[in-house]
Amino acid sequence: MVTDFLLAADRGEVTLLSLLDLSAAFDTVDHDFLINRLYHSFGLRDNALLWIKSFITGRTQTVRVGDQYSVYSEIDYGVSQGSVFGQILFLLYTADVLIIAYADDTQLYVHTTTYNCLTVLGRLISSLFG
Repeated sequence: MVTDFLLAADRGEVTLLSLLDLSAAFDTVDHDFLINRLYHSFGLRDNALLWIKSFITGRTQTVRVGDQYSVYSEIDYGVSQGSVFGQILFLLYTADVLIIAYADDTQLYVHTTTYNCLTVLGRLISSLFG
């Protein structure tokens, strides 16, 4: 990463860096967006796409306190963190973002000219906070 920063500086560019703690990142994956991305960006079709859709949708959860259980609720967002496939789906979900990640600590950065710095910063903030 430092090499990227130095090469950008050699080109006369600045680097905008955002440090993120994505402790609940797997829980925020939008199922519809992920399916759309897999279809359009990665060309998954037919049975492969249907299989993935069945893997991420239709899951439920309940909360237990002592011997009492809540009603079951459908999970509309997220992929399973406890499976290798869930991790792969998360990587595909975030594939178009330039990130360096270690566990749930993530660094997002972009290089730009000083002239475009404010515009790129605005886009960066917009992409983070929607």
